[in-house]
Formats: sequence, C-alpha cells, structure tokens
Amino acid sequence: MKPLQLTIPSDYGCLALVAYDSYISFVNEDWELEQLKSHLIKQNNEMNIVPWGCVDGNWIVNIIFSEADKKGEREFKSTIKSPGKLLLTTYDSITMAAQYEDEKLPLEGEESLIFEVPAGL
Repeated sequence: MKPLQLTIPSDYGCLALVAYDSYISFVNEDWELEQLKSHLIKQNNEMNIVPWGCVDGNWIVNIIFSEADKKGEREFKSTIKSPGKLLLTTYDSITMAAQYEDEKLPLEGEESLIFEVPAGL
C-alpha cells in the first residue's frame, strides 16, 4: 500500500490510532485521569487502540506499511487489530467519547482522519 501522510493538531499531547469499530470508548461521565489511562491500556492490550504521548502542536503523521528505512526521533512499536479502516485521533476526541456514552469515535469532523489499511494485525 502507498504511504499516507495526515496532519493533525495535538493540544493536549496525545494522539492515537483507533480501530473504531471495536474500540470501546465510554469510560464514565465523571472519569478521572487514572481511569482513562487504565481504560487505554486495556483497549491497547485488546489491540483496539495505539495511543502515544507527544508535545502540543500540529503533527504530520506518516503511516507506512513496511519497516521504516530511517529512524524516527522517538519511536515505538505496537500492534492494532484492523478491520480494514483506522482512525487517527486526538486526546480531545478520546476524552469526549470517554465521557459521553452516546459519543462514538470517529467524532463529527474526523472523517478526513479515517484511512484504509489491510485487515488483520
């Protein structure tokens, strides 16, 4: 597959790739940060989300479908179970969906951050 490049703002220092069809977004109407962290870890262990911390600002995220031929400034590896489409999203969207049971990812306006990938791990 052809590499993708997406631009996304991060106001709170967290971005994530989400298998939004299987990701359970709701945590609690009055969630606290430790609850959200535990929820994200559980969903990551179930391969539904890959969240990562980053500094505030506008990010250019390159998505490649093979081993990278150059090193990133900071990098990590994780696994996500893809149904064929993923979402690149922000802390704002994750927290909105975590607080309101009727809000699901992708939130309105995130359509341009959905992209097709091969189904599987």
